[in-house]
Amino acid sequence: GNAYSRGASLMMLGRIDEARAALEEVVALRPQSAQAWLGLTMCTDLGADPALAARIEAAAPAVRFLSPAQAAPFHYALGKVHADRGDHDRAFAAFTQGAALRRKVTSYDPAADAAEAEEAVAGYSARGVARLAARQGPDTGRTLFVTGLPRSGSTLVEQVL
Repeated sequence: GNAYSRGASLMMLGRIDEARAALEEVVALRPQSAQAWLGLTMCTDLGADPALAARIEAAAPAVRFLSPAQAAPFHYALGKVHADRGDHDRAFAAFTQGAALRRKVTSYDPAADAAEAEEAVAGYSARGVARLAARQGPDTGRTLFVTGLPRSGSTLVEQVL
């Protein structure tokens, strides 16, 4: 878990070589880690890295017993392998299989999506935002960004600050 979190964080920071090393650590320990394989595909052009592409293909038996939610990322990784090689038919088939697995556990509800968007903007108006802006304290000359992985506490930290 630690190696995966490091790899994902480093990838987001653009430190691709370090991210790849951390994700390689994950797949060495857990070859069935579909998320880690997907992360590795984002670190390189698999058409130019045939060794990694072959390792991803060879990992297929390790992920076949995963739940649909856990297996879907592997099919997206496999799709990128084929896409980077220029084999678009096989890429499309892999992406389609990944999407079918995701659909088994997650469905899209347009009405719920619209309601969530409405709820997110409820109570905000140009006048209300202007009132909030007027309450800002003195300019410290510093900007603070609070970021983090999902479920890591970043929202709580932001609220406390």
